[in-house]
Amino acid sequence: MSMNCNLNDCSTRKKSKRTRKTKAGLPILPEEVIFNILLWLPAEVIYDVMRCVCREWYNIIRDSNFINAHLLRSTSGLLIHNCRSPELAHFVEIKDSDVTVTEERYPLRIALCATCNGLVLYLDHLTGTRLYVANFVTKQQMLLPMVTHCDALFCSLAYSASTREYKVVHNYTDINGNFCFEILTVGVDKAWRPVRTEHLCCANLRTLCSISVCIGKFMYWAGGSSPCILSLDVETEMISLLPIPKGCNVRKNLIAMGNFLCMTTVLSELSWDIWLLVDVKTGEWTKLHTIDLEDHRYMCERMLDPDKLPPYPVASLNNGELLIFHGDSPSKTCISLNVKTGEIRRLLSCHPYDFNDYLPHVRSLVSLKLC
Repeated sequence: MSMNCNLNDCSTRKKSKRTRKTKAGLPILPEEVIFNILLWLPAEVIYDVMRCVCREWYNIIRDSNFINAHLLRSTSGLLIHNCRSPELAHFVEIKDSDVTVTEERYPLRIALCATCNGLVLYLDHLTGTRLYVANFVTKQQMLLPMVTHCDALFCSLAYSASTREYKVVHNYTDINGNFCFEILTVGVDKAWRPVRTEHLCCANLRTLCSISVCIGKFMYWAGGSSPCILSLDVETEMISLLPIPKGCNVRKNLIAMGNFLCMTTVLSELSWDIWLLVDVKTGEWTKLHTIDLEDHRYMCERMLDPDKLPPYPVASLNNGELLIFHGDSPSKTCISLNVKTGEIRRLLSCHPYDFNDYLPHVRSLVSLKLC
């Protein structure tokens, strides 16, 4: 009798071990283990596949802690958008020390304006006046209030970590020729708010009518012939002036290198100095290196066409390891330079009369519901 009871107990115990699975038939693992496994997967796989596996995984994936952790470990790439094919873009990233280019197709014709943490700010190509913020991984989008002035839209998108809000900045010239500046908090403001610019002179304000570079909570502009760079802190919504390094000419261009702002200044047709902003408060710069492609002139002419020289730096990848150059517009090719190895290669070819936008980008799970 006791033997039968023991056998029954063993049978029951074995049965209970076999049934320790989820309804989807997956073994039960500690939540922190599942959390860390999912972090290694691409955003598209997580959203399209893994969140549909079971309720537990769904709850982990939609939690803000997981979204932020996944964003931090995601590899940033470069989104190249072509004006002739507004429904098409190319995503460039470095995988296993090799440059990969993948095609991205959008469900509608758009004009990309800016990116931040996987969110994309774009202009409706049909109307040419309506702005949207979207995450094409999660298929979410939000229509923004109508801008005050629709001509010559220069828009930027940045994240305020202290308030956990995304802000869009729109700079334009009004009908009287005045340079204007307005800002909007995504998902909060119903109308655009003006930004104070009384302390800026006309030459500095003219800098605003150009494409900005966003690093963290700061937006930067360096257009025109101004000897200064304009910076906007999206948390305080205050504009400041940053001096450029002494001895630098005004032929400058701003690019993001990871979490740092860099400035390229032209030395000659095929050489540039690369400067890194050390401290945004003091305006301290340090020279990273000098890029000289004169020994590679023949290769540059072959890739870009002689009449498209000089090329100019437009972006970087892998914290500045790879510099992206575009020929004098309009050009049909962009090339990449590996700063460590000196290798030059053709990155992307398109129609010779196309203009490209080069935007730092990461595929993320950031939700517009959190905005």
